[in-house]
Amino acid sequence: MQPRPDHSGKSRLSRAILAKIHIARKELCLDEDEYRDILQRITGQRSARDIAPDQLLALQRELRRLGWDGYLLRKDDLPPLKYSELGHRPGRPTPAQLRMLEARFKNIRGFADTNPDGAFRAFLEKRFRISDARLLDDSSFEAALTAVKRLEFDRGVKKEYAG
Repeated sequence: MQPRPDHSGKSRLSRAILAKIHIARKELCLDEDEYRDILQRITGQRSARDIAPDQLLALQRELRRLGWDGYLLRKDDLPPLKYSELGHRPGRPTPAQLRMLEARFKNIRGFADTNPDGAFRAFLEKRFRISDARLLDDSSFEAALTAVKRLEFDRGVKKEYAG
């Protein structure tokens, strides 16, 4: 279910995807205001017609979080996970470990609110003198994870420090 271009050359969602969005709304028993508030919060748009195709994954996650068990995108349409191209690298963290480290860092309130990617890069550069998490080895990954755990505790994200 790929997006199709409209007459202005801008990409637009297919009727099938729009129908799925409205089915999700009906199955979640959302009234008009609740539905539009969710669209606004997740995509910045108040109408499903104005949603950009690259925002569908975020909308799908939110609808599923709210309890809908359907999918807007098929597995083949999902973008690849970050770091998935790395594969197995002896002496280096796995792609799942790198995703977890970045997600935990970005979950820290006030630390990565405005530009989470830039804040994560700055964290790595300041503490480990590297520009990308892909460059971490196993020992520096453990040190980075410990630092993130400490930040979570200091910023009130976690109640206990498990360093």
